[in-house]
Amino acid sequence: DEYAKLSFQVLAKPVEYTDDVTGKKMFQFHVDDHEELQALANKKYGEFGGNVHYTWKGKPVIIFGQDESTFNQYAFGNKLWVGSNGERAFLPKHNGMGLMISAFQSREFGFGFDMTPDELARVNHKRKGKSYEDTVAAMDVRGSEKKEPLLESPFVVKLEYGANKDGYWTGNHMILQLEDCIDCLTELHGDKYDFYFQFDHSSGHAKAQLNGLDVSNMNKGFGGDLLRATLIKGEDGYLGSFYNSGNKFMVTINEEQKLVWGGDLPDDAGPFWMTPTERLARKFDTYEDLPTDKHRPRNKTKDELVDEILTHEFGQVSGTRDELKKKLLPDLQDLAKKFNIEVAPKVTRKKIPGWYGKGKGLMQVLWERGFIDASKPYSHYQVEKKVDGKVVEDISLRHMMGKCTDFAEEVSQLEAIGKKLGCSVIITTKYHAEYAGEGIEYSWGLAKCFYRRQPLSKKKKKANFFALVDQCLSQELLTKDMVRKFSKRARDYMLAYRAFETDEMKGGMKDSGKPLDITHHMIEKMKKVVSSHRAALIIKEESFDLVRFVVKPESKSLPVKREESSGETSRKSSRKRTKTSRG
Repeated sequence: DEYAKLSFQVLAKPVEYTDDVTGKKMFQFHVDDHEELQALANKKYGEFGGNVHYTWKGKPVIIFGQDESTFNQYAFGNKLWVGSNGERAFLPKHNGMGLMISAFQSREFGFGFDMTPDELARVNHKRKGKSYEDTVAAMDVRGSEKKEPLLESPFVVKLEYGANKDGYWTGNHMILQLEDCIDCLTELHGDKYDFYFQFDHSSGHAKAQLNGLDVSNMNKGFGGDLLRATLIKGEDGYLGSFYNSGNKFMVTINEEQKLVWGGDLPDDAGPFWMTPTERLARKFDTYEDLPTDKHRPRNKTKDELVDEILTHEFGQVSGTRDELKKKLLPDLQDLAKKFNIEVAPKVTRKKIPGWYGKGKGLMQVLWERGFIDASKPYSHYQVEKKVDGKVVEDISLRHMMGKCTDFAEEVSQLEAIGKKLGCSVIITTKYHAEYAGEGIEYSWGLAKCFYRRQPLSKKKKKANFFALVDQCLSQELLTKDMVRKFSKRARDYMLAYRAFETDEMKGGMKDSGKPLDITHHMIEKMKKVVSSHRAALIIKEESFDLVRFVVKPESKSLPVKREESSGETSRKSSRKRTKTSRG
């Protein structure tokens, strides 16, 4: 009937037939011949909501996964060809040189991101004269905040690690690589896509923002890092039971709380646990002379020596800041002595720090929010107090501070930089490499498996070693098709873990109020389930029971009584009769 009511002309008449099961009259369209099929389906079932790869009326999403890995020059497999008389290859007993790789991969572009010379020129023209968003990271890694011309695609970065080589990979290196990659994507693809970058939860990726809200950088009393001010958005998650809105030294909703003692302060301001006399006496730093027998030399740090060498009249000939920072402390001391720079001044005075200009600390910040009972002594609260391995929540300062909304929602420096540059950064959970980085862990496995199989002759000499690593990371080995398969495997694990979080699974995984442990076998089984029954996660089907199929076979305390067919029952009865007759 719907076909007969069509107002437009059909290019080719469809095949008409009657369904054997329902008896309904049906029309069979061939998609190559009938562009009107979509219009007919829209009229009958409603318009389709768009491509499943992006939200309706939104931009397509491209996800990049990142990870680091190292290649050792003399890495081989654990198996070796042996001749008939026991002959075998003579292999080096050390690892040789090392090369650290930081790479991105995506389903759309594969491993890395190939760029032509013309594309590199376009990106470098856009970057010319501009500074990095994180100038501190740029100064630390490259000695300048300005962006240098890219010589190759920044999506695969190599670093020959070592104290006297290229140094070691840090969170600052990662921040600069991310911005280099974003520069390439925005110049070559404009604003057509939303870019997401996945990182694992390593220390470099989770590095806190400079002056960020990090409880680990706060002292109990004044001191510690100088944290930025934070907005008190409401009562829930910000204020405690001891909050008094009438106290002028406590916070005010919708106003910023300063976490550093500074600016023009009232005469009676200062740490709440001190008396007025103590606040005045300890407001500023003071010094006291040490006894003569307590005088000790103090070695200057590497940063102090580098600064003094570079500011010396002839210090620039010693190298750039980046080159000097790679030197060991004894080498810097020898260099400083040549310029008559004192390397170990004698300490004759002791500094007694004051609270003004310092961070407020956990006690003061929490008191201003109403989490501290001022009637309790200063010693009542501790940075972290545990009893039988459990945190005592009402006296553990870091626990109370960490539960505040602004501290709990603080993002890492990497996430903050990504947001400023118009992209999204996702830090995946710890200890789960199986779904991290769009399956990049599997790409490392394939590349290293290929590397270990190569003969020693291809690994000797630095040039050969580097060339072989390039071959292992090329898209001839790590093809787009292979990367997409690895990405699918990682996503299957994501869906498997997500399935365990559904209400159906949580209810079925309980026995006598105790949660059932999720075993490795259950995870692998669920991975197969979600790969072949994706609709079961979002559509309630009586014909497929996730709990029965995945959970219950794992637990003897959750037996499943399977309904037997009449044929199975008769076969079991026949076997019992046979055993009885034999007995």
